[in-house]
Amino acid sequence: MLTDRHGAVVHANRMGDSLLGQGELLDAAAGVIRARQPGADQELQQALRLSASDEAAMGSTGVTIWLSRPQCPPVFAHVLPLGGTPLRQELEPQATAALFVSPGPNPQDCVDTFAATHHLTPAEARVVQALVAGHSLTEAAELLRVGRATAKTQLESVFRKAGVTRQADLIRLVTQLAPVRSVSPQLA
Repeated sequence: MLTDRHGAVVHANRMGDSLLGQGELLDAAAGVIRARQPGADQELQQALRLSASDEAAMGSTGVTIWLSRPQCPPVFAHVLPLGGTPLRQELEPQATAALFVSPGPNPQDCVDTFAATHHLTPAEARVVQALVAGHSLTEAAELLRVGRATAKTQLESVFRKAGVTRQADLIRLVTQLAPVRSVSPQLA
């Protein structure tokens, strides 16, 4: 999908129209694209604003926006600023960002890669796996049959090893380490 500086959809392919029509992950109330999950919508709106005004300040904002509800298969949005390039003028003059939506990578592959890269213990990897699957830390502790304090200690160790301080940043980091795979023809 292509959006203008206000987040209004200026073009959507067949898959984009279908996603907006379903209204489960995204909708376009009053023509402005919105994510259904509040945290995802906040990041999406910020990424769309920055793509229109200060592309350099985007940093990792909008790189991987988790659209799906917890405990559902992950689906991500990726915001690509179009800037003032000639391509933008050829595609759609008002477009300031391209929004790509794709199913998430296999969570187990992501966790395995992350665990190997950051030298996690098996217990730490299990906590990360539960969090990536959409469980809260309390739910992860129950699922793994350990006390919440133990799960928290393991998570804090993962934070130190990965250099992050928030669960959202950890999950983003884990999912960004996914092995490369080809795009399904349905998503093109």
